[in-house]
Amino acid sequence: MNAHNLAVCWGQNLIRPETLSPTTLAHTSNVNKITEAMIQHVEEIFSDFTDLETEVSQMFSKNKKGTFDIFGVKSGDKFSPSECAMKLVDGIIMLKYSRRRATNHFRLFKMTHNLEYLVWGSHKKDVYGSSISIRDIKVMTCGVDTLLKLDDGKLAQYAISLRYGRKSNLDLVCKTQEEHFIVSQALAYCIMEAKSKFSTRPSKASSIHAPVTAIVDITKELQSEAAKLGDLYTWGATLGKAKYIPSIINKLVNVDIIEFAVGSNAYAAINSNGQLYTWGGGKSSDLLGHRTADTVQSPQLVTALANTKVTRVAMGAKHCLILDYNGYVYACGDNKYGQLGLTHVSTTNQPTKITQDDRFIDIFCGYSHSGLLTTEGDLLLFGRGDKDQLGYTTAELSNATPKRLELGWERVVSCVMGKMHTMILLDDGSVRSFGGAGFGQLGLGTEDLSQRAEPKEIAFFRENNVNVIQLAAGGRSSGCVTHDGSVYIWGDISSTGLVSYGCFQFVPLKLTLDGPGSKLCLGEDHALVLLQNGEVLSFGNNEGGALGRGENVPNTKAPVSMLVDKKIRAIACGGRSSACICAHEWTNPAVVTNCAGCKQPFSKFRQKYNCCNCGGIFCDKCSKKKAVLLRFGHVDPVRVCDECHKAQLY
Repeated sequence: MNAHNLAVCWGQNLIRPETLSPTTLAHTSNVNKITEAMIQHVEEIFSDFTDLETEVSQMFSKNKKGTFDIFGVKSGDKFSPSECAMKLVDGIIMLKYSRRRATNHFRLFKMTHNLEYLVWGSHKKDVYGSSISIRDIKVMTCGVDTLLKLDDGKLAQYAISLRYGRKSNLDLVCKTQEEHFIVSQALAYCIMEAKSKFSTRPSKASSIHAPVTAIVDITKELQSEAAKLGDLYTWGATLGKAKYIPSIINKLVNVDIIEFAVGSNAYAAINSNGQLYTWGGGKSSDLLGHRTADTVQSPQLVTALANTKVTRVAMGAKHCLILDYNGYVYACGDNKYGQLGLTHVSTTNQPTKITQDDRFIDIFCGYSHSGLLTTEGDLLLFGRGDKDQLGYTTAELSNATPKRLELGWERVVSCVMGKMHTMILLDDGSVRSFGGAGFGQLGLGTEDLSQRAEPKEIAFFRENNVNVIQLAAGGRSSGCVTHDGSVYIWGDISSTGLVSYGCFQFVPLKLTLDGPGSKLCLGEDHALVLLQNGEVLSFGNNEGGALGRGENVPNTKAPVSMLVDKKIRAIACGGRSSACICAHEWTNPAVVTNCAGCKQPFSKFRQKYNCCNCGGIFCDKCSKKKAVLLRFGHVDPVRVCDECHKAQLY
């Protein structure tokens, strides 16, 4: 339909003969003038859309995945344009930048369900928010092309500017790069949709049908949202360096870590979007999955799985298993003993899918053997088996083909793996163990130290009516947490201070704690206990700072003071290293005596300051730099530590 026909139709809809007075009908020339004016108006609109179509064609090019490549933003693998539009329909909080006024405000921006209006909350209106029509947008610029004069130049890459009407502009600043991508994708998609709709029906002035709740004070909401984020803290020996106090991984601040794993010399972390980060490695860097044998000093995204939503990760001494959302398992690292479940490689530094007909819900790694748990509750084991840790006797060191553990009708609920032994929790509540028994780590109540291939029940729990809910396995020890919060440990626990040196515990020993426990983790020869009140206890060998309580500390149970008052969500142990996930919040200055940057003690002349990004405690020298932290509701520049400023996490 051309502009003339559209104008006539539109004119007929707007100006009907029966609605006009006889005087008006008598002046046919006036009606013709009205129609001509309308034709000219519609042709101008068509001209605007033609120009906009040309600009959009130049700005947005479609790739194979159907996403737009907007001004160099290449993170389109996460969401399609239509998915981005739906996220904007749900609402996104952004900074509304003012070019003329000195004040900027956070507002909740939403796209209406028909994708025709962008609306946002305003403190000047009670119910209906301010709005612009998508069809009125003439130019959209992103990133540094917006030329906004921001206090922090780095924020320009998160800016979006919309020119609409004659001389009106709407300037937005997103909080993160991912958010910037979603909003720009959504707007581009809606502009293209509006252009296609305009060719079939004209635009009519209408009011906003979707009311938006006004956003006045958004700071508290942003801070509560930040408290939901998960920060990762690590300590202990990694890459030959000792870390005696838990410290936050600055590069993962704001990433929201929900799952992680600790290996003998490496770490892995998964964020809420299913992205996998790994670092460490040393002489076994192949397990990191970065397609290189080089050591990685800080967390790096595993690009080979950038388009895969990862849900679980497990690490052994030199290998790593990765579980995705669809139940597929990937492996990388050393395959000397077949612990990758791959028959065609000896080692690989990129995640390689394990070919199996089953779908899996969990993965497990021991020192050099592995396990996969199917949706039906079957356990498949593979890797090193000379100590019968695979549940069957074999003369072969390498067993790369996953083999189902024979258990009859019972189904496996969970599994843990130590250096040379394996334990499983069945659906009937019983605990069974098999493999190497040289240190009493099987907990069978006998001093017979010979290895066992057949899974045998630990009778202690059944005889004492103990309901086990979580298992733990270390290098030469084992443990569990029961339904009532009791914590038991057995095997070689001489380094823990619980028994005299050289004595092995053949039956589960109940620990004396200040409160009920919720999780137990065991490393090579140290342990962590997370109590239900949020307190973390550590005990055992402190080599490399594995206990997280300082350099010269006893091996007996004691709280990790650095984690006091933090909301701990999860803990884990590796060889001689440890880690935990905490809710994002500032560190309590009362429990800190040394600067987290220069390590110098605080004094009257060396005051304490919080980094507003990671929340750590630093001296003035180590936290002089400032940045705008939109994610935490800070419009003006605030103090950040050197590490956060260097990592450019804001």
